[in-house]
Amino acid sequence: MLKHFVYLNLIILLVACSESSKEEQKTETKEVVGEMPAPLEYFYPKDTTVYMYVYQNTKNPDDQYIERVMYKEVDGVDHFFVSRYDARMNPIFTMSYWVLEGNIELMKANMVIGRVPYESKIKNGFTFPTGANMVANTTYDFPVNDSIIQVIEINRKFKGLDTLNEGGLVSPCIVFKDSVRTTYVDIKNEQHTSQPGYLETYFEKGIGKILEKNDRMGYRLIMRTTADQFAKLQ
Repeated sequence: MLKHFVYLNLIILLVACSESSKEEQKTETKEVVGEMPAPLEYFYPKDTTVYMYVYQNTKNPDDQYIERVMYKEVDGVDHFFVSRYDARMNPIFTMSYWVLEGNIELMKANMVIGRVPYESKIKNGFTFPTGANMVANTTYDFPVNDSIIQVIEINRKFKGLDTLNEGGLVSPCIVFKDSVRTTYVDIKNEQHTSQPGYLETYFEKGIGKILEKNDRMGYRLIMRTTADQFAKLQ
């Protein structure tokens, strides 16, 4: 169950809403002009090189997670495979995204719970809204144990364009506001509890996700390197 709780912490800590605190990272907000840019330009690049992304808790540097991003074209369709690991490289989940008619859709979600892999049931897999006033819904579920099912529902809206400035490094980003609802369904007792929350998720053009945060904390990209180089660092 350890990996399950690691995954839950990444969800619950990010979406829990309480007293606000300022982020250490300086952000400069640009005014949004015209229509929302194509999210595909800000998603992970179409590069057959496998990349490792290391994210660090903005409040606790010892809290990190790693994502392995792989791109592959299958039968003329672009596929992105994003696998998340804890700091010890224990697998947590793998998300499979397809690019269909210019839209990025979550097609498969495989969770690892107690070293046992589970394929989630995906109800909706729309990863990004198709316009500035649209909402993209992603809904999937997976078993916590024999009687509890966890349902994750994310409604994503376009917030604007930002420029993140850290140490003189300027990163143009597209920003989304994510409304997240986590529901636990007790099948045996026919009961359920829900926990609402929110995130702001930043994607850098040509890089992918670089920051996810709310008023309490966040996870920031601190390293992006090839899988081969990452292996040499271990």
